Amino acid sequence: IKKGKRASWTWQELIEERDRLQRLADHGQALEVAQVPTFAAHAEEWLERKKSTLRSFGVTQGNVNRSLAPAFGKMALDAIKVGDVNRWIGKKRATLKPGTVQRELNTLNAILNDAVRNGVIDKNPATFADKIKGVEVRQRFVTGQEWKTILATCERIEQEQEDKREQSPHRIRGWLRHYVAWAYNSGMRRSEILALNWDNVRRVDDE
Repeated sequence: IKKGKRASWTWQELIEERDRLQRLADHGQALEVAQVPTFAAHAEEWLERKKSTLRSFGVTQGNVNRSLAPAFGKMALDAIKVGDVNRWIGKKRATLKPGTVQRELNTLNAILNDAVRNGVIDKNPATFADKIKGVEVRQRFVTGQEWKTILATCERIEQEQEDKREQSPHRIRGWLRHYVAWAYNSGMRRSEILALNWDNVRRVDDE
């Protein structure tokens, strides 16, 4: 009976192996140890799944290929420890800006969190890694000219819909500029706006 590199088993070895497997089965344990993929293998599979949905796919792929794969690629996912992540952060901080290191760490977190959700590993070691100091929070505000361009675009789209009203008479029109204005002035996310109902709206007197 061939198994692995062994050409044969003795009868006594087969009996012992049978008993070992039976003990595992009696305790509800796996008879074979599942092979945990390497970081490189899981990252490649993750990137393939995210190719069509990730907004900044090129940047994320660059983070993996340029930075994460060289550091963790050959390691099994369950072999990556918090200390490994902290040492990687330390090396990166010596040559890169804090914001750049944070973005690469975000990619590492996303891949390891995906492995947790898929039951490949029990926990994400990057969650417990040292915080990166000096990261500046970027604030982005819409300029006056940008806001005018946005409104003009809304009006153009609504006019195009109005011109084609005979082709789609049941289509609701004239809402886009109001939706955009609401989002701009309230700061609400798309999901928050769509979740509103009339009980959430308080009418304000014209006076």
